[in-house]
Amino acid sequence: MYTVTFEDGQVWQGGDMNNSGWNTMPIKLIKSIAYTVGQYKLTLEGYEAYNHLIERVQFVLNANKPKITKIILMALKDGMVQKYIFNFTTGKSEFEMVGFGQEYYNKPTTGWHEGERLDYPHCNIERLEN
Repeated sequence: MYTVTFEDGQVWQGGDMNNSGWNTMPIKLIKSIAYTVGQYKLTLEGYEAYNHLIERVQFVLNANKPKITKIILMALKDGMVQKYIFNFTTGKSEFEMVGFGQEYYNKPTTGWHEGERLDYPHCNIERLEN
């Protein structure tokens, strides 16, 4: 699902949609994170901190199989959170900016990992070939 490159050059591979492994990642400065979502690869680099959420719903009739509805990738810069939202229910992607502490339905999230800040952080989105 994602690959993290740390400031010291170490590369760490994240988990999958069911268990991202985010909380088991080494605590080091992140240089970049590359997420693969569907046919797209989104690379974030140079931000102060990073986080992500996987939103699921669980139906009573099929309680063993939660359905992933959204992936929300987040990057912090100057007190603002840039959110890249992939909505699997609608098939659309969105971009939003919110204040830090208001990233999920105007509430804070936990699990932020510190990044190696650059003067000009950036996001690169590329479409993958089938």
